[in-house]
Amino acid sequence: MRKITLSFIIAVLMLSIDSFAQNVAITDDDTYNANISAMLDVKSTTKGLLIPRLTTVQRTAINPAATGLLVFDTDKNAFYYYDGAEWLALPQVSSSTAISDALFAVKNSAGDTIFAVYNDGVKVVVPYGTKGKVGGFAVSGRSPTKAGEEGYLLVTPDSTRVFVNEVDVKGKVGGFAVSGRSPTKGVTNNYMEVTRDSTRIYVPEGLPKGKVGGFAVSGRSPTKAGGVSDYFNISGNTTAEKIENESRVMWYPEKSALLAGEVHVGSADSVGQNSIALGYRSIANGDQSQA
Repeated sequence: MRKITLSFIIAVLMLSIDSFAQNVAITDDDTYNANISAMLDVKSTTKGLLIPRLTTVQRTAINPAATGLLVFDTDKNAFYYYDGAEWLALPQVSSSTAISDALFAVKNSAGDTIFAVYNDGVKVVVPYGTKGKVGGFAVSGRSPTKAGEEGYLLVTPDSTRVFVNEVDVKGKVGGFAVSGRSPTKGVTNNYMEVTRDSTRIYVPEGLPKGKVGGFAVSGRSPTKAGGVSDYFNISGNTTAEKIENESRVMWYPEKSALLAGEVHVGSADSVGQNSIALGYRSIANGDQSQA
């Protein structure tokens, strides 16, 4: 490995500048000549170019900074360049979309993209540990007198909150709703509604596709490697699903049946109409039965 020091580079440049047309190549290939269009040509097929690595404090402390100055910020894990007025981050490519592909983008004072609009969606980035009044992402509205702002949606690194007005408001919903459209976009179906007087979750009737097919509260193992465990289900299925000895609570509106404890459902016939089965693998397969 050859170490090229600053004094060595200066010596090479002094020896190389015989005329204004001459240029310099840094390479481990003795047969390679510098490209005539480049003052400095770095060529390798096995190595890269490593530019100065600075922390954010070290980068912003450079004063004066030359226009076009390029460094790698180790705190931001990104390349930054100085445009003559401020430091800007080079566009980064995510797993799906590059920032440079955005139709519209908003950056903060550090040059980080915090809001971007693409052809297929919108991306909002919430910084971790950000101080300030908002400290994340907020959707707000003004009072009728425009004297102040009221927060409706607030997303921070530690929580997501939706605020519902306590007073009566105009409109069909008058609170918070999660809805979906029909395939033809002609009908809107509400799946969840939060109003001042109630919270409602709507479970589709019939035979919806999927393992849950209704409403479920689930949890993951601490390592997130063990998959999802169902704790509470409301099923819209007309027939019971097969459950192999799982600790959960299960409610079948179609059968008006409740199962809780270590639930075992061997077949649809093992859950009776208007039945209750509680405890360790209890089975109430008759109508109006209890176990």
